[in-house]
Amino acid sequence: MAYPREKGEFILDVDASGRRIGAVLSQIQNQQEKIIAYGSRILNKAERNYCVTDKELLALRYFVEYYRQYLLGRKFKIRTDHQALIWLFSLKEPKGKIARWIEILSPFDFSVKYRPGKKHQHADSMSRLCYSPRDCHCSDQDMLEPLKCGPCKKCKTRMIEMESNIVVKDVCRTVQTRAQKRNVINQRSESLGDENVFSWGKGINFDICNKFDFKKLQSEDEDLKVIIESNKKGGKPDYSVIAMSSLWDSLEIYNDILFKRFHKQDGTGEFLQFIVPTSMKKEIMYHMHNTVLSGHLGQKKSRGEALQKFFWYLMKEDINNYVNACDICAQNKPPHKTPKAPLGKMGVGAPMDSLATDIIGPLPRTPRGNRYILTISDHFTKWFEIIPIPDQSAITCAEKILNEVISRFGCPLSLHSDRESNYESQIFNDLCVILEIKKTRTTVRNPKCNGLSERFNKTLWRMIRAYLKGEQTDWDINLGCLAAAYRATPHESTGLTPNLLMLGKEVRLPAELMFGSVFNGQNRIETYGEYVEILKERMLRAHSVVRKHLQAADKRQKDNYDAKLSFQIYQPGC
Repeated sequence: MAYPREKGEFILDVDASGRRIGAVLSQIQNQQEKIIAYGSRILNKAERNYCVTDKELLALRYFVEYYRQYLLGRKFKIRTDHQALIWLFSLKEPKGKIARWIEILSPFDFSVKYRPGKKHQHADSMSRLCYSPRDCHCSDQDMLEPLKCGPCKKCKTRMIEMESNIVVKDVCRTVQTRAQKRNVINQRSESLGDENVFSWGKGINFDICNKFDFKKLQSEDEDLKVIIESNKKGGKPDYSVIAMSSLWDSLEIYNDILFKRFHKQDGTGEFLQFIVPTSMKKEIMYHMHNTVLSGHLGQKKSRGEALQKFFWYLMKEDINNYVNACDICAQNKPPHKTPKAPLGKMGVGAPMDSLATDIIGPLPRTPRGNRYILTISDHFTKWFEIIPIPDQSAITCAEKILNEVISRFGCPLSLHSDRESNYESQIFNDLCVILEIKKTRTTVRNPKCNGLSERFNKTLWRMIRAYLKGEQTDWDINLGCLAAAYRATPHESTGLTPNLLMLGKEVRLPAELMFGSVFNGQNRIETYGEYVEILKERMLRAHSVVRKHLQAADKRQKDNYDAKLSFQIYQPGC
């Protein structure tokens, strides 16, 4: 095996069997294929019921995510002995589980290649490791590896036993019979002559532990040494020097070892706490949190367990910091709050600065052959175009955007969309390059990044349902009229209608034709130049008002969204 390098193409070989999935990650180094890592995982009960193609796709998805630290952000190759996977990634409209898995893989840049099974034996062997505990003989071999053949029951038991033995060695305990332990406790209780010391010794058997000399460690601690000497002399230490002196009345000394008497608030009992010197704090926190008998519990439970037998100044802060810094807890415990970053901002200052596009569907096929709705919106004016389309291919979307929007209103500065394959295709990319349009996209599986389109889609759904009247196949007839109705309505963020901001005037509504217009004919425009000047002045004034309203709306939305944030700021080098 070799170490990964910055340069060199990665190759991921995946395979699946009836019970396992396996993979081999390699890299081209010095024109040779070097193995970087091996991987294998047993299938659960539900996954074993998958068909062969689903199992192969599961292996591909799982190990691409598993090795994402090597593969994300660079182009790599995936090899498989199941040729149907190449066909899956060419589907125009994947559905169900396959569609979800392909979407998960969308951030990665890879190509799938077929490889005959005779040349694919190393990945095949990783998918056929022993899965039956009866076939595992790892426990019969005297090796220090707790998991050698994979997570079978025998290896799991061996791992637990090995960790338990390590813990026993760490706390310096020896194997004793119950009678021996009872004799030790009785001897201690007789020597100390105190019922509470007996209770303290039951939890931590220090008499059989030769790792620490508690009397010596306490005497070497600067704060505890002063307290012990002052207690023997019958006086109190200087409060300005010793932090522990505030607990003077509850401190007691037995056999030259300093304890603190602890009384429970509910009155259920009292016991002695060993005053821990500075040199022992990390060791105590390790055994109260990391060992098998501690279970990697949280801050409150780890602190409660330690307080039963130990005490030191600022104990709560030290244990909280220790638990927060535990790597194992960070890997296995989800955050109490779902991470939520502050709301970003997409700044616009004029019409056609930024367009957003999205697709609704599939819908029932109409007699006109349409199944989808293509929506295009302008971030500044809130102008929407609603276009029915027969399919969501890249050619269809690019043609409609070019002929229905760009040809009428001009080229936008940027075009925002999700990560669907039609928007990420080469055809769509070429359109943006030719017209010098900056292509932006949402983050993976996060539709909130295209909030303007998603919110309009919700409104459009309600409008379509209101006029269907039971005819499910006629949803595409009145889309133009619905778009006109939306454009003639003042938008909440801008305070003005999209018609005024995009066209410079309000359109004539059907009600004006029926009941008459309120226009009295004053200020009649005589020349084209005069009309242009008036129109320019009106649009400049309207755009200035909209900018102020958009700033206020952005601030209001950001304040509402950022009310309950939960995120971690990482510093360089941390």
